[in-house]
Amino acid sequence: MNKPESSSLGSTENLEYANLVERLTETMQAGQKIDWSEVARLHPEWLEKIKAELRTIQTLLDAGNITSSDFSGDEIATGKM
Repeated sequence: MNKPESSSLGSTENLEYANLVERLTETMQAGQKIDWSEVARLHPEWLEKIKAELRTIQTLLDAGNITSSDFSGDEIATGKM
């Protein structure tokens, strides 16, 4: 069985990834546009994964199922949401 992609990251990378997802989520919630070219420049290895996760988060937020306080960066980093 394949491990989730995030499990292949080191703990420092997991934390950095989780912080980035959290910042981008806050940007979305504030109604601001995400600068995807900047994300791609800084973290090309994570771009597609981040886009997919943020689409999912946005869908859940739009549906009113969760708020940003319902999860923490640690849960995103470990995949235990």
